[in-house]
Order: sequence, then structure tokens, then C-alpha cells
Amino acid sequence: MDIMNLGAVLILPKTHKPADPRVILYRIGQYDTKEYSAIEVMAVLGLLEQICFMEDDNLVVSGTVNVIDLAGTRWTHFTQTPIRQLKNLIQANQDAMPIRIKSVHFLNAPLVFSTFFNICKRFLSEKTKSRIMVHSKSNEALHQFVPKEILPQ
Repeated sequence: MDIMNLGAVLILPKTHKPADPRVILYRIGQYDTKEYSAIEVMAVLGLLEQICFMEDDNLVVSGTVNVIDLAGTRWTHFTQTPIRQLKNLIQANQDAMPIRIKSVHFLNAPLVFSTFFNICKRFLSEKTKSRIMVHSKSNEALHQFVPKEILPQ
């Protein structure tokens, strides 16, 4: 329950239009890597996704847009998960989850992110790679995909 209170994962209640994909905001820098592991945070996310899958018709039909804010992340956020486990998580999410991921947007990426992302790319399908965007600090390009008014301040 503590992980939920950190606000590291937020399923946004509003969409711009009723048929738009549900926006899930991940704020990775919100959790302390000394207190929680990435696996614990992902386990909570998995539970949230299961609840949404059972109760949110919009998410099931329209899919999701994942916004991953990397503000406040440190090297330990990226190195907590062994590569083999990372590969399994990526493959499970792209091949086994019954939720359609429409797009993934990374914000506020630190320099170390490019190294981590290059490792992850090896495990991603071409279709998934084509849906991933890394935005500059201004985040204006994000608003083409996610309206500013539905994002939290």
C-alpha cells in the first residue's frame, strides 16, 4: 500500500474523448530504490492493470498511452533489475498482456537513460519500438498525444 501512496503509478481518471486510450502516468523517480525494488513497483502496477482490465471498459477497448516521467531517477532505478528479468518483463508486457499499448512516452530522460534504453531495445518487437517516443524537456510534443488538461500539475 505504501507504493500506491507514493504516486509512482497513476491511472488518470479522464480521457480527452470517451473513446481515447486510458493514460497511465509512471513517475519512476517517486520511489526510493533503498526502500523498494523495481519488481515491487511493477507488481503493484500489475495489480492495478488487472483491476482496470476487469472494471474499465475504456482501457480494454481503447488501450493505454503510457507516459513515463523519469524526473528524479538515479542510476539505481535503472540497474535494480537484472537483464534476464528485464527481458522477461518486457516480453510479458508486449506479448502476453491483454492490454493494447498504443504509445509510450518518456519524459525528462537523464543521460544514463540512453544506455538503459539501448539494452531494452534488444528485447522489443519492431511494432513496440515504433510506438515509443522520447520527448525533450519541454514536453510540447507529448501534448499532441496526451492533452495537457488531463495531465496532473
